Amino acid sequence: MKKSYHAGRLGIFTQYIKNKVKGLPFIYGVLRFILNPGFRFYLPRRNKFLRRLAGSGSIRILNIGSGCSKIYGKAINIDITPFNGVSAVSDAHKLAFKDREFDAVLLESVLEHVADPVIVVQESYRVLKDGGFIFVELPFMYEYHQSGADYTRYTLSGLEKLMGNFTKIESGIDIGPTGTLSAVIRNYFAVIFSFGVPALHELLNMIFGVLLFPFKFLDLALIHFKSAQNISSCFYFIGKKQ
Repeated sequence: MKKSYHAGRLGIFTQYIKNKVKGLPFIYGVLRFILNPGFRFYLPRRNKFLRRLAGSGSIRILNIGSGCSKIYGKAINIDITPFNGVSAVSDAHKLAFKDREFDAVLLESVLEHVADPVIVVQESYRVLKDGGFIFVELPFMYEYHQSGADYTRYTLSGLEKLMGNFTKIESGIDIGPTGTLSAVIRNYFAVIFSFGVPALHELLNMIFGVLLFPFKFLDLALIHFKSAQNISSCFYFIGKKQ
């Protein structure tokens, strides 16, 4: 699902640190919140939905490309790297599970990293029970990320088309236009002041990310404008298998 690439000696070091921090979910979550260029609107909606599902009884959740994420219920977390909390190392293109085995499937920040998103979505559909739910989040106007091979971007309409076999419950903006602007600014100045040195670019990108952190809260207002979809950073989709 996600394969690492390194940008010089500092890239190797920071990738090593990132992999270590992924084993500490709270610290990893805080760092992601600070360094992510935008405010994420999808996660509270997903958490509320999963709490409601869990309240209706015992549910089985498959979290694809989980890293060290913690999900409600007894989730099976799969990834290509055996981080703490990962239940199994597996390829999302060929899931080692039976048909109709799960009540919910999560594909969060995953589909841009896989070779064939259509096959991964089909596999997710296969292992999902009739009446089960799928939760998807992926980028539109988002920077190339070094955490793995990065292949694909989707508009909101493109995401809804990709998820066409599911009945849509809701979809919308995960990270808004300020997230897009922040990512462009920090990468732009990192390009200028790194003088073509990949490792320095990586360091400056993180530093500018911290400096621009407060501006992401502008999206708390901008999220309500329909035109914000035109330049939003990431979208989400919640659907149901009929």
